[in-house]
Amino acid sequence: MLIGWRKHAEKNAKGVDSAMLRYVLIGGIGSGKTSVSNLFLEQGAYCIDLDTIGHRQLFDPNVKRELVETFGAEILDDARQIDRARLAERAFASSEATAALNAITHPRVISMLKKRLDRGENAGSGLCIVESSAYAGPASVDGLDDLIDGIIAVVADEELRVQRAVARGMDEADVRARMARQATDEERRAWADYVIENNGTLAALEAQVAELYDSLVSV
Repeated sequence: MLIGWRKHAEKNAKGVDSAMLRYVLIGGIGSGKTSVSNLFLEQGAYCIDLDTIGHRQLFDPNVKRELVETFGAEILDDARQIDRARLAERAFASSEATAALNAITHPRVISMLKKRLDRGENAGSGLCIVESSAYAGPASVDGLDDLIDGIIAVVADEELRVQRAVARGMDEADVRARMARQATDEERRAWADYVIENNGTLAALEAQVAELYDSLVSV
């Protein structure tokens, strides 16, 4: 066992037919997931942020039209663009509303992800890290599980996560409310093939990522 992460005895890999290993990177608010993604990038991994892809979809006229038809014109700002906060307020008000949002956005996000994965493959990358905040277990992002070889989870103590998020300017009550709606770290550990513990220093985090990167690309 390498320091700071573990591998399941029975690997959950999908066996994707690709020369490039593909791992989805998950973690709750304040876990340091984006920091880990950036460290993988520094090591030489090809990194994709699903949140960024999803946000860009909101500027697609067809997506905008479907969202307005589903959630109402109130989700638009003064410039008649999608207001993400207003959209989230309505889209996450119920499981049915969230399912409606996913039905509109997920197919387009996965389509763009496939193009980005092909780009990384063509560039000769040996490892791709797909950062996803929306991942909440198998099939939570329709189509994603079929495209990846496994899961890397970033976990950290709850109070430390709250402190990090508040230090970034977030309201503590909002942080705790968001955490209550997210998966737990125990669930993330159960889903993951590898777990990165982020309770220590940046140097300790860098060492874990470097060790895991070397292990994955040497397979």
